[in-house]
Amino acid sequence: CVCGSCSWAAAAAAASRDSELDFADPRRALLTPGSRIAVVGAESELGAALCDALAASGEGWEVAALCTEPEGGAAAALGVEVRPFSPFTPSALARSLSDADAVLVLSEGACGSGGAEPKAVGRLLKALPARTRRLLLVSTHGVDRTNALPFSMENMFGGKLDKQRALEQEALLAARKALPGHSIARFGKLKPSPRASSSSASASASASSPSVELAPGDALSGEMSTADAAAVLVEALRRPESVNATFSAAPRSSSSPPPAAAAGAGLDDEWLKLVGPEIYRRPLEAVTPHEAASWLREFARQLLRPGQGLPTPVTVADLPDGVLLRFVTTGYGYDSYEKEEARGAEDKWAEGGERARGNPDGALRLLAESEPSARLRVARAEMAPGTLVKETSEELLLRRLAKGIDELEAAARRSR
Repeated sequence: CVCGSCSWAAAAAAASRDSELDFADPRRALLTPGSRIAVVGAESELGAALCDALAASGEGWEVAALCTEPEGGAAAALGVEVRPFSPFTPSALARSLSDADAVLVLSEGACGSGGAEPKAVGRLLKALPARTRRLLLVSTHGVDRTNALPFSMENMFGGKLDKQRALEQEALLAARKALPGHSIARFGKLKPSPRASSSSASASASASSPSVELAPGDALSGEMSTADAAAVLVEALRRPESVNATFSAAPRSSSSPPPAAAAGAGLDDEWLKLVGPEIYRRPLEAVTPHEAASWLREFARQLLRPGQGLPTPVTVADLPDGVLLRFVTTGYGYDSYEKEEARGAEDKWAEGGERARGNPDGALRLLAESEPSARLRVARAEMAPGTLVKETSEELLLRRLAKGIDELEAAARRSR
């Protein structure tokens, strides 16, 4: 229903929920029926597909397409209101954004003609109203890979990707300062889809199809249809996993691991990658998740021994399906060598996680899971704002982990 009374009731319910949460709580970024979504860049090919998909989503959202021309590309979408987009006229821009609960910005660098140009996006970010609680910026693959082909060639003349990266940073700074939630979605080259394919059925199929792959950051490549990209964006608005996340999307390649959709997980397992985010995943073939979880705890405690630690010290805490490694800013997860030798082996392993000194500074969860399939995953955790990624420690840990699991699986195969 899109009647005024229902929209008012939904808005009242959302306001009641939000009043119980801190301003920065990511749950405030979740949209409810009756939420107003403003699409900037609606005159692009992706904008037209997105407005259609939003209007047909069944979520009860109200969609406003901000267009530079009265008959913008989204004007034909059922249930979509067309509003003027005048980024250099502050009063007009404020009116068009005044009731926006979420703002989707389709940048020119990612979407081409009809997308929002950088200067216009800068004005837009300064004009976001107080009620806005979610910003979603559409960007492009390669912004973090300008030193690698083919993106280095793309960036060589004019610094296209450098400019896109600067736009992302501007959006992130504005969102973190003023909004409960933001997302950056990165796509490759977008291929126009026939308007008819941007229907409710198409969007629903695309959003649940295992043919789309997601990854945190800037890890994917490949062209995508505007209909599939629109479906990913609609799903991002539905998903709490996408709040305060930067991710890339692409068609699943033949070299990618088989999707967990075969086990009935749909795209749930793809969006799970954004929680933390995830930095490692591999299937378990010869050992059970229970065996792998026990091995992970032993593996983690080895990091507490002198000469075997990581560049950044850690503490260790057991989890039901694995172990939590907490990075600490000072101190080490073990005492002196003499004290270590004075303890029995059992005491050293049992107490290892409790003897570290220092301030927590981010963490890693090492998990052995049985659902949706037997596998091992590593994901970041406790990443408070300002926490730095421990890249060197993570790389060393993952190398040791991969080697250790390879040896564990090989031993299990030999014994069977």
